[in-house]
Amino acid sequence: MKQFIFLVLLTTLILAANISAQEQRAGKFGIGYSGNFTSETNVITATLWAIDDLAIEPQFGFNTISVDEGPDASAYRVGLGALYYLSNTKVLPYVGLRVSAAIASMASHTYTDMTYSAVFGGDYFVSDWFSVGAELRLNYGKTDKDFSPLYLVESADIFFTEQVLNIKLYFN
Repeated sequence: MKQFIFLVLLTTLILAANISAQEQRAGKFGIGYSGNFTSETNVITATLWAIDDLAIEPQFGFNTISVDEGPDASAYRVGLGALYYLSNTKVLPYVGLRVSAAIASMASHTYTDMTYSAVFGGDYFVSDWFSVGAELRLNYGKTDKDFSPLYLVESADIFFTEQVLNIKLYFN
């Protein structure tokens, strides 16, 4: 019985120390960059922590696409991500989902590609106001039925992976 009581007290102390060391992130807001410098996925993110373990990330990006034959295309990317953080320490691994639309204009036509992603990543908080991270995305892409300047195909289902870098500044 003494061992059981000792084990319960020790577990309680460890959990209490861990909880008191955790930072409260609910309501925290940040702006950042997410991308890999070489693809159309370079976006600006706005991170809002809904609760300590869940962040919502709207995204916006713009790029110009050079098409071998024909005029260049301009593409806007808008998206939304939901990230669930698995711990609440200085290093924060997470899993989540993202959905984004790439709206490309070429000549007088507009094309829309959709991307659905399962994401796995982690953020390292260098300080309370700055974090760096990396993310692996498992993507399913559905291209426009007419043509996709991003993928140079029409009406296709595409599975692909991406690795991105995240840099974020927090304001509260």
